[in-house]
Amino acid sequence: MSTLAIVLRYEVLFLLLALAALVGYRMLTQQINVTGLLMDKTSGRAISPGRVQMLMSSIGLAAYYLFLVLDTKDTSRLPDLPNELVVAFGASQGVYLLGKLYGRFATTLGLASPKVRERAKPKEGKTNQ
Repeated sequence: MSTLAIVLRYEVLFLLLALAALVGYRMLTQQINVTGLLMDKTSGRAISPGRVQMLMSSIGLAAYYLFLVLDTKDTSRLPDLPNELVVAFGASQGVYLLGKLYGRFATTLGLASPKVRERAKPKEGKTNQ
């Protein structure tokens, strides 16, 4: 590998690590608002399992691909992602979207829990203006 390729590889790696550190720092100091990122907005649960599952699968796939990029010997192109991982990631996103659809229409179809139905009822004494 030529000296220029080695320098560029470490420069890109340093840039990505610096960007990750900056985003992490801003999240910790609340300059990037992540409040409610995992909260369930439709059902009575505090944390949405679908959001946790989607976040974990996204982070896992991104980390796997980063390790593939760092481990590749062919520097002329990016490595291919295995088809099994693409299918698994698509299924993960599909499960999340189906959960969102269920949450959106569960109350109108009568499938929601009593706690969610109670929250969905309009409050007495309030008028829409």
